[in-house]
Amino acid sequence: MSQLTNNLILKGYLKTDLVIDAFSEIQRIEFIPEEYHSFSDADVPFPIGYGRSIPQPQIVSTMLELLDIHRGDHILEVGSGSGWITALLAYMVGEDGYVVATDSSQELLDLARENVDKYQFIKRERVKLCHKDQKEGCKEKMPYDKILVNVVMEEVPQELKDQLRVGGNMIVPLYNDIWTLKKESEDEFSKEIYSGFSFIPLETKG
Repeated sequence: MSQLTNNLILKGYLKTDLVIDAFSEIQRIEFIPEEYHSFSDADVPFPIGYGRSIPQPQIVSTMLELLDIHRGDHILEVGSGSGWITALLAYMVGEDGYVVATDSSQELLDLARENVDKYQFIKRERVKLCHKDQKEGCKEKMPYDKILVNVVMEEVPQELKDQLRVGGNMIVPLYNDIWTLKKESEDEFSKEIYSGFSFIPLETKG
């Protein structure tokens, strides 16, 4: 178990076995620039290029715990970045699940593809990467059991709401809060709000 994983457990951010196992098996060092490798266990974000950063591990662990992922889940991830969270999700859903990860940056999707397939997740067809505007989602694989948004938004896009199955959960950063939404019916959502976080600004497709 890495020092990072152990520290997140001790601080109470990592709680469930599946999330702990994912953090133990998917090495963050594989997803950050080489100049930061000696600091890979630090609980801080790192720049990954193209105006973006890999998120702080305590934020990632909090969102994954709130998402309540199970083996076999079908998950939409909005904002793949360098692919770290994509790989964590792919590990967690197992062989019977899949992850569709979108990003507005083709350069970052290329980086994510290279990083994620260090674990053979794309070759095994457990991960699909899509070049999409962050508000679009990916309708081809809907509905999703879970949706995880990794970039801050000003509101929850209707397109993403439509792509979540009834009974499914969605995590969306709004300003400096984490919103967790559960789709109770086709038109109704319940929500809980967790405050005190800082997220990456939304970028548009280009």
